Amino acid sequence: MYINIQINVILKVRLNMNLSIGEFSKIANVHIKSLRYYDKLGVLKPIYVDPKTNYRYYSYQQLGILDAISTCIDVGIPLKEFNKFMSEDKTTIYYDKLLEQGKMLAEKK
Repeated sequence: MYINIQINVILKVRLNMNLSIGEFSKIANVHIKSLRYYDKLGVLKPIYVDPKTNYRYYSYQQLGILDAISTCIDVGIPLKEFNKFMSEDKTTIYYDKLLEQGKMLAEKK
């Protein structure tokens, strides 16, 4: 079963298709509850939400945002501040600002 899921995800990525929340959580190694929490905070919104089922879908490209969220957590930056490290259109992550903020927080400790 696990191999079938992996093949299915690889095909979806290559075809630029959306990934279900379960598929996205597996390839990102992040719990589904965390993804729902990030959505609630507004730091990682699904690319699509089915209006009938409320099921969330993500794109492969959103893994970069998830990586930046993990970096915030690792360096102690509150997630409510995450959006100030992204462009308005959510296409660019300002890692230099993010890491500088993390360094300042580390120096305060």
